[in-house]
Amino acid sequence: EMHTSTYDLPASAEENPAYAKGYRKSGEHFIAQPMFYTHVKPAGGLAASVAEISHLVLLLLHSGLYDGRQILQRESVELLLARQFSDHPQLRGYTLGFEEQNFGGALAVSKGGQTLGFVSVLLLFPQQRLGLFVTSNTSLDDFVESFVQAFVRTFAAPVAAKHEEVVATNLARFTGVYRNSRYNHHTVEDLIALFRDHARVWSVAEDTLAVFANGVTRHYLPFAPTRFKSVDDPSNEVMFKENGGGEITGLYRSAYFAGISVPTTYEKVAWHSTPELANEFFLSFLPAYLMSYLLFPLLLGAVFLLRLFKKDFLQHKPLPRWAHVLGLLSAALATLYGFGYIAKLNQAGATLVFGVPAGLRALNLIPFMLIALLPFLCYGAVKIWRERRGQLLTRIYFSGFALAALVFVGFLYQWHFVGYRY
Repeated sequence: EMHTSTYDLPASAEENPAYAKGYRKSGEHFIAQPMFYTHVKPAGGLAASVAEISHLVLLLLHSGLYDGRQILQRESVELLLARQFSDHPQLRGYTLGFEEQNFGGALAVSKGGQTLGFVSVLLLFPQQRLGLFVTSNTSLDDFVESFVQAFVRTFAAPVAAKHEEVVATNLARFTGVYRNSRYNHHTVEDLIALFRDHARVWSVAEDTLAVFANGVTRHYLPFAPTRFKSVDDPSNEVMFKENGGGEITGLYRSAYFAGISVPTTYEKVAWHSTPELANEFFLSFLPAYLMSYLLFPLLLGAVFLLRLFKKDFLQHKPLPRWAHVLGLLSAALATLYGFGYIAKLNQAGATLVFGVPAGLRALNLIPFMLIALLPFLCYGAVKIWRERRGQLLTRIYFSGFALAALVFVGFLYQWHFVGYRY
């Protein structure tokens, strides 16, 4: 009896009054959003009414029985709701399509969803035959989160937590930056994931770790060498992953969305791959330094004007013309690549969900041109020092420029802008 539920929205859905319109908040107003057609069936993209979802909830809570008919076998429903994977036995994990929940000892499974203009949560307490489905036609999860929390407090009976003692452990080895591992690895998404969702861990006391993630800082105490519990909510745990040598390589935590938690895996990133270094050095200073060579024609023009009054101004030690040609060509290519990539990304927008546009693939030919220029830049830097060409400051600048170009190409290679096949 889910006759209108579908994964295949009709083309007329935008104008059909049977379909709700989604909104996003802008200041004090709400702006209607276009329908976003996802194609990740059956993981997402189901369009259904609350009434029809309630039929599914009743079926799952009654072991496959609905309206006197056994639609699914009892064993199938038990399998559907049973844990299939968890990063650690003591942490929440995944069933076949749901995420496990623990509300103060009250166990449940849930599925949250979000798309342009909509937020939804399906929450089931199978042992208590208690279920909830709530949806909101805004992109904000504030209302849904408050509703879910109030529902759990009112109807889900919490279980007393087992008492555990805090243990001593070396907190220094856990500190650092961790990146959410939910992304396409070994692609340009490595860099995007670094900014999309990362966690920062540091110690605030002899026995307390602070974890900043998703805009919130929580404090944790150790109850095992690599297992920590939140000071405010013992059901909120963090588990760290270590390799055979005892080095911390990742962490497992629950990310919170619309009042429910989602098991999330993070990988520890090296010092040279932190968001601050990538943003402030690789994405800010290096490109600015490379683009600065484009100002050299202005400086040469200023020198030319000064020579009208002082003929020997900087005449005795100019940089050779080939150095300027190499510098200007490299700066132009780096500038074209940087601004071109940003422009193409903005132009692509949500269509990136369906693949990388041809324009972005074409832009990735530019780094290979920069690579071809690198040997000449590096040789030129050595040559001007050996022959003492140019002023000391210009030699230092040109050498720094060659080094910056080398590091910039290394950065593009590290984050798979070079050599990755789309």
